[in-house]
Formats: sequence, structure tokens, C-alpha cells
Amino acid sequence: MSAPGIYYHIGKFLVWIWHNHTQKKKIKYEDIIFQYPIKLFWIVGIIVGILFIIIGYTLFRLTKDL
Repeated sequence: MSAPGIYYHIGKFLVWIWHNHTQKKKIKYEDIIFQYPIKLFWIVGIIVGILFIIIGYTLFRLTKDL
């Protein structure tokens, strides 16, 4: 899997979890692409990826100073 594809799949998974916990009607993971635009998966995945990078860098800097 390519690096950009990881962001797409992370975003798709998080939107699917959010949908199943907030909506009464549960949908399958494969059918989530018919409910929401693909851009949403990319945006959510990229935001979460950036947050992971920032948190990882911050933790690395904090433990390096100890």
C-alpha cells in the first residue's frame, strides 16, 4: 500500500466508525463510499496523519531531553 493510500484508508475507517456510532442505521465498511464523498476520507486521514506526526515528534523531543 502506498503512503497516500494509508491516509485514505485511515480516513475511511474513522468515518465508518463515526457513522456506526452516531447513526441508528449501521452500514458495512465496503458501503461507506456510497454514503460520503471520497474527499472526506482524504481530509480526515490527512488530518489524523498530521496529528500523529506532531504527537510523535513532540514525544520524541520530550524523551530526548530527559
